[in-house]
Amino acid sequence: MEANPPIHILLVEDSEGDALLLERHLRAQGLLFDLRRVDTLAALQEALSGSAWDILLTDFNLPGLDGLEVLQVVGERAPYLPCILVSGELGEEAAVESLRRGAKDFISKSRLARLVPAIQREVHEQRIRAAAESTRAELLTLEDRLRAITSATVDGIVVMDGEGRISFWNQAAERLFGYTESEAMGRDLHALIAPSRLQSTSGSGVARLNEIGPCSAAGRVIQLDARRKDGTEFPVEVTLAALRQGDTWHSVGVVRDITERKDQESKQFETLQFLRTLIETIPSPLYYEDMGGRILGCNRAFQAFLGLPAEAVIGHLTADLLAGAEEDQAHETEPGFLRIPDAYDTSFHMPLAGGRTRHALFKKAPFWDAEGRPEGYVATLLDITRLKETEEALRQNEWLFSAIHRHVVDLIAIIDPQGRRIYTSPSYQFVLGYSDEEMERLSSLDLLHPADLDRVSQALRGIMEGQAAQGLEYRLRHKDGRWLYFESKAAIIPDPGTGNVRALVVARDITERKEAEQSRSAMEVQLRQAQKLEAIGQLAAGIAHEINTPTQFIGDNTSFLRDAWKDAFALMERLTGHLGAIAAAFGPGAEEARAALADVEQTDLRYLQEEIPKAIQQSLDGVSRISKIVKAMKDFSHPGGEAKTLTDLHQAIESTITVSRNEWKYAANLVTDFDPDLPRVPCFPGEFNQVILNLIVNAAHAIESALGGAGSGVLGQITIKTRRQGDEVEVMVSDNGTGIPESVQARMFEPFYTTKPVGKGTGQGLAIAHAVIVEKHQGRIEVRSEVGRGTTFILHLPLKAAAAGGGAE
Repeated sequence: MEANPPIHILLVEDSEGDALLLERHLRAQGLLFDLRRVDTLAALQEALSGSAWDILLTDFNLPGLDGLEVLQVVGERAPYLPCILVSGELGEEAAVESLRRGAKDFISKSRLARLVPAIQREVHEQRIRAAAESTRAELLTLEDRLRAITSATVDGIVVMDGEGRISFWNQAAERLFGYTESEAMGRDLHALIAPSRLQSTSGSGVARLNEIGPCSAAGRVIQLDARRKDGTEFPVEVTLAALRQGDTWHSVGVVRDITERKDQESKQFETLQFLRTLIETIPSPLYYEDMGGRILGCNRAFQAFLGLPAEAVIGHLTADLLAGAEEDQAHETEPGFLRIPDAYDTSFHMPLAGGRTRHALFKKAPFWDAEGRPEGYVATLLDITRLKETEEALRQNEWLFSAIHRHVVDLIAIIDPQGRRIYTSPSYQFVLGYSDEEMERLSSLDLLHPADLDRVSQALRGIMEGQAAQGLEYRLRHKDGRWLYFESKAAIIPDPGTGNVRALVVARDITERKEAEQSRSAMEVQLRQAQKLEAIGQLAAGIAHEINTPTQFIGDNTSFLRDAWKDAFALMERLTGHLGAIAAAFGPGAEEARAALADVEQTDLRYLQEEIPKAIQQSLDGVSRISKIVKAMKDFSHPGGEAKTLTDLHQAIESTITVSRNEWKYAANLVTDFDPDLPRVPCFPGEFNQVILNLIVNAAHAIESALGGAGSGVLGQITIKTRRQGDEVEVMVSDNGTGIPESVQARMFEPFYTTKPVGKGTGQGLAIAHAVIVEKHQGRIEVRSEVGRGTTFILHLPLKAAAAGGGAE
């Protein structure tokens, strides 16, 4: 039931401006209503025949139509519709005539302050009248039913006055005894129906009816012999009752022919049970009183209403039994609604024990005796206490719900099976940033993160199908583009009218908690990574130290061999020259000199002179390369400090390239394009090296996926560039690999999120990169990617350090 239903107003007004002014005034006064304006007689007649209206407001002076004509039309077509004149100045005669023709009130357009109270008063009274009319219709229906019952019953019903004269003779009595109602009325019952043999005997059954008397007759059952008009006798059973009308008691006899008792007994019982049930199940309390206000009788509903037995009610004054009852809209000139000597309907309230108040609708009407004289009043009450208490409880609940509605922090929504919100709490506006108009255009699924859409839709379908509600986590898009995390609970709200179900969803913002969890996870990963890097660094430093010592003496010895071979070959050339001179002189020893020159020729000394220096130089290049790798390992594994230091990014990147060579050399060529004027940058070098390493490894894996793997023989390209842009340094790592889809870009910096096969990636590389560049260095990471073309990560590092430990050049 609606606590405050809108008032349906029909306005007869030719001026649209005055109508708008009137409507604004009603809304400003807080009146809940809907209004239709008409300005012609035809439109008025059509409106009155087509809709139900609570009240009619009309101007008095209208072109082609005046207020009196409006009242006449309303009186003909809707006589119970209250009318109020809202007009300019109106003469006294016109006002009186308007009231005579049915107008309830007159309000001047210049003084509209009384309009809303007048409307509320008339609508309230009209609704009370409508309820009373419904009760009156019930009583009339009951009267018709009782009259029909008495006419249709198979038993004769005879009512006798105190002297034994017949005052009521129904059709069944006519059939039983053969006398018409006109023949029986006023006749002495004993003389009319007693058998001839008993006419002079006062001890006959019919005669005893008078001797028993009405007061003691109630409930008595007498069997006696009766006589029909044609003289035939037959046994009857008479059930007696007493009826008091005014100061006169009457005997009511229900006469049944018991000649066929066995056949009729069941039908008589059912009829009597129906009558008793019909009377006792009348829902409204009912009593009747004499002209002095003393109760003559009542039904059980009235006894229950008072909480008193029948003996404490009958014979007492109504004003005493309803002491404290006050009319809801009493008028000072009236003597009190219980003493008004006429038909009357109203509503009243009265105090009860325990501080409660009873509310009821009251209606009474006079009843007359057989000669048309007023004997008293019949009154009905409709107990609306629970209705009033329910309305008050609804108002309290509405106020409480309104307070919760305005101040609740969680998101509360009611969703139909199609995912449409049919209720949205105000918290959506300040939590997600959308206005009410924007929320009306967006369905519940429009705000969901694409990755959560299928999971939430499936859960919603399950809830609508009756599955037990489970806690659910998902993300909703804030108006500024951010994704916020929520956890929610859902419950089913069945609609008993249609059988449809709706879901009540309560969601709480857990973004801070999720970010804290992710931050903690990232910190744990970074800590483990730092510990791992520290251990690797210590190991690498030790290995580098151990490799450096033999590498140094291998290099020194190889350099010695290179220099020694130079001297040896110079000596050999001189000796060869001497042997040639001796051999050419044909002197002593010339033969030995020629033999020595032949041995030199056989050893291919010229080949050795060319190849041995090359081999020695290649060995020196290898030793230099080992030294470079060892130095890169020492640089890469350096743990760094707790503060930023001015770092040569090019040297750091070169060290990382050297260390990671085995990860990329089979998949791509790596090209560097360094800005020669790049200044030293304040950063944490060890962690920066880790970021570059992760990006190089990811680029190599993307190229392998795009080009068919390391065994394909096709190499991609990785390019690392550095540039200075204002107060920032940009480090760009590009590849021509597979590229990153947009759906993956939205989550690629989340910890543990990876699209690589199991064992290929941990989902921590880019999460660590984001934590190092964005959080520790107060920088930015920009991603440019096109599927099938490749990806570029741009690291933006500020040149001005945010913490002590270094400055920018």
